[in-house]
Amino acid sequence: MKTTAVAIDFGTSKIVTLVAENSGSQRCDIVGAGVAAYDGYLEEGWNNPDALNEAIRRTLAPFIGEVALQIRFNVPRRDLSDDTAHALMRIIRELASNATRHGKAKTIRIAGALENGRLLFSVSDDGAGFDPQRHPGGDEGHFGLDGIRERIENLGGSMEIESAPDKGSTIRISMTA
Repeated sequence: MKTTAVAIDFGTSKIVTLVAENSGSQRCDIVGAGVAAYDGYLEEGWNNPDALNEAIRRTLAPFIGEVALQIRFNVPRRDLSDDTAHALMRIIRELASNATRHGKAKTIRIAGALENGRLLFSVSDDGAGFDPQRHPGGDEGHFGLDGIRERIENLGGSMEIESAPDKGSTIRISMTA
């Protein structure tokens, strides 16, 4: 089943199209929510080294509320393929949402750089943390980390999770730029 909704993003005065798909399972993927907020800014800031920092901030704003956000993403947008830029925003959005929703984080730190044609980035938080070997997956109706891992692997990348109960989380990702 596919459902499409059109809304106006009053923060950017742009029309945003949201598409929800449900393939019969409990998984529902919303395409464009939050991610659409960065499109216009990145078009204007193609050569601006701070464009991704601002795009990440704008993308996460609707999802993290009052959580402190520290971003140090030293990657010009022009150095990323469109697929990688889109995946980057969706991955960061999901990780930040998890940190606030499940981990009750007060601070989220995002860092990124390019190295030898690879995009290396991390998302860290001071939330509740979890046991990476026992995190809930698709069988329990949680698709976030599994979906992220699948997206990263499709882009020739890898993901490392460092977390423990009451110790926050750090997720490190490497993928083709």
